[in-house]
Amino acid sequence: MYLFVVTFNDEHKTGELIKKYRENDIRGATIIETMGSGRFQQIESYLNRPFIAGIKKFIEHQLVHNRTLFMVIRTKETLKNAIRVTEEVLGDLSKPGTGIMFVLPVNFVKGGSFSEPEFIENLEL
Repeated sequence: MYLFVVTFNDEHKTGELIKKYRENDIRGATIIETMGSGRFQQIESYLNRPFIAGIKKFIEHQLVHNRTLFMVIRTKETLKNAIRVTEEVLGDLSKPGTGIMFVLPVNFVKGGSFSEPEFIENLEL
């Protein structure tokens, strides 16, 4: 099993990405709004000005434009499809300002669409 994570900068592609995943039987994604540390530092220095402090929370919400999607994927074939679909929708992630994706091994999962706990062999808890 794998944890597939994608952070992308074009929030407007979220719907298209989820639609393409579903069309390819890739399900179970969780999406959160995120912000990179560089953007955070820029915004913090701007928002800490005295005349802006009163509307800081409102402005912060309006400036978050990244999405991070993560899902647990059971098979290597589904993982390869998820990577392919992601690049079809988001484009070349090696270009600056586009995003990042990575995969981590998952040794244990319980909950969500995994009705029974699933372990990788020889995992000791």
